[in-house]
Formats: sequence, C-alpha cells, structure tokens
Amino acid sequence: AKMWTLKPEHVRILSTVIVLIIFFVFDYQNKTLITFARIYFATVHMISLMCCHFLYTYINSSGNGKPFQVPVKNYWGKILPEKGTRTLLPKDYDLEEVRKLMMQVVVSTLLVGFVHYYFGLVPPLLLATASTISLVYCHPLFRIYFLHQNYDRPFSEESSFR
Repeated sequence: AKMWTLKPEHVRILSTVIVLIIFFVFDYQNKTLITFARIYFATVHMISLMCCHFLYTYINSSGNGKPFQVPVKNYWGKILPEKGTRTLLPKDYDLEEVRKLMMQVVVSTLLVGFVHYYFGLVPPLLLATASTISLVYCHPLFRIYFLHQNYDRPFSEESSFR
C-alpha cells in the first residue's frame, strides 16, 4: 500500500499561509497568546532537533552502501571546480547532511530566541516555526528515512526561498 504524503511545495505553501493568517488575527498584546506562541516555537524546534538526533543515530548505525562522487564545496556551499570531486559513502554523506540540518535548526532557534528575548518581537517566533517545519519536512534525509522515499545522492541544492 502506498503511503500518502504531502509534497514539499505543498508544505511550504501551507505553512506560509497558516503564518500569514495568524499574523492578521494574532493579538500581540494578549499575554496568553504570546505564551502560546513561545510554547509553539519551543515545541516545534524541540521536535525538529529530536528528528535530527533520530536521523543521526539511525544513519550512524546503518550500513555503508556504494561509494559515489561529490563535488568539493567551500564553507558557503559554492562548488570549487579546481578541487575536483571526493568519494564518499552514502552513510558519510548523510551524516554530513544531517549535521548541516541540525546546525540550521539550532542557529534559527538561537537567533530567533535572542530577537524575541531582547526586542520582545512575536512575529519572528511564528515565522521561524513555519520555516523550521518546512525545512525539516522537505529535507531529503527526512523523506528518505521517515517517509521511505527514494532520492539520488548527492542531493540537489534547493533554494529556501522557492
């Protein structure tokens, strides 16, 4: 039986629409709603980090697979053609990718948490929850290991702003 799942583009659209609706109806003076936004932010980010941890431990305990070629990139993700390619096992590549995903979630959590704490702004909490849900759900590793879909490695670099 085929499992029904949302497509990544639908998740992006749905999470954006939900945040926009909340923006227009959210009462930024209501302390109860602000507390709810904080709990929602913390819950989404904790679940996302737990998914990353599960992925990391599952990949770490899995087999190696067949090696493949990956282009060498700099810190910012730009391909360096003069450096050529490097050979990686799927396990090693997946571990690198889950580390990147985990860092994105952690940095988002810390930055948005700081902005909210320092400036008292609530909209970044709501935006960060939508973008984190989209980031984790649409990531190929999540789709491979949680939803059992097939993806070729190396993964194509998608823009976050699509």
